[in-house]
Amino acid sequence: MSEIVATEIATFGETHAYVGAQALDAWGFPHPFVEAVSLHQHGVELASHALGRILRVAEAVSLEHAPMPGYPAPADLERLLASVRLHVRDFDTIIREVDEQLDRLADFLGVEP
Repeated sequence: MSEIVATEIATFGETHAYVGAQALDAWGFPHPFVEAVSLHQHGVELASHALGRILRVAEAVSLEHAPMPGYPAPADLERLLASVRLHVRDFDTIIREVDEQLDRLADFLGVEP
């Protein structure tokens, strides 16, 4: 269990993933959305829908771009990427593309990236 998850449980009695999934479920979101949010901090083997696995890849990209102290990187990046038909060698390309898109967006908005 990550430091952030442990702190959430100690402070609030639940994790942000659990509360977020409960809110989505109450609002009538489709099950794949609820599951994706609920399981986004777990291993790839737990997400039965592709959306959950894609969210985990997006989280891995985000953490590579801006690491968060106490928040763990995916335990098995190669397996996670394979679950969405990507290879670990694709990860650097994805990171570069995200960086380019962020730069374009910052330029469009007239802000610093």
